[in-house]
Amino acid sequence: MHIKHYLTSGEAVEYLQQQLKQEVHYYDLDNLIRAGDIDPPEKIGGRRMWSHNDLRAAAKALRIRRAKRPELTAKRSLLDSEKEKTSNASG
Repeated sequence: MHIKHYLTSGEAVEYLQQQLKQEVHYYDLDNLIRAGDIDPPEKIGGRRMWSHNDLRAAAKALRIRRAKRPELTAKRSLLDSEKEKTSNASG
């Protein structure tokens, strides 16, 4: 029997943030599915469960989408750095 490893959508978002080194939200994944940029992941118990291939396709689609709109990508990177500065200053 072959056992597959899946991530929930929350875990998938965390994984993609680490891979892309950019802010990623659940709605980013939802938008990719709705736009038809990626195939919807398998649902288990009514929840989307992301396989390794699903995550690879999502990362590729996010890179392409963000390369086409660099001003939005720059804003997200700036938001990340501002959040870090704010949290470092308060802590």
